[in-house]
Amino acid sequence: SSLCSVSRRRYWDLEVWRAKRDAREPSLTQAIINCYWSSYVVLGIFAFLEEGTRVVQPIFLGKMISYVENYDPNDSAALHEAYGYAAGLSACVLLWAILHHVYFYHIQRVGMRLRVAVCHMIYRKVSVTRYHCVYLP
Repeated sequence: SSLCSVSRRRYWDLEVWRAKRDAREPSLTQAIINCYWSSYVVLGIFAFLEEGTRVVQPIFLGKMISYVENYDPNDSAALHEAYGYAAGLSACVLLWAILHHVYFYHIQRVGMRLRVAVCHMIYRKVSVTRYHCVYLP
């Protein structure tokens, strides 16, 4: 936890330094983006894989329906192909369930870290502002 706090503080201090250098106000949004972009890229890959399995499922289901519509009891190759489509559909459903729960768990963790970071920065800013107001002549 303290390592995360140091990391957030470092990104904020870097943003303050850049803002002073560029003669602008520091941006909390930019500091947060710089701190958490890698977590969101990994979660984006999980989301892409999850949605990819959702896209493939109807294709497998359509192939299975096509097999049932054109059923030929003497065509064993089509039967084995239908088994493959059923296995693919089952694998997609299982993969989607796993990816969905892993993605949801990690997005919740990153969201909570982000919440703590923003609350910390707001508290720090209020504390510094209040401190300066009390002791300034």
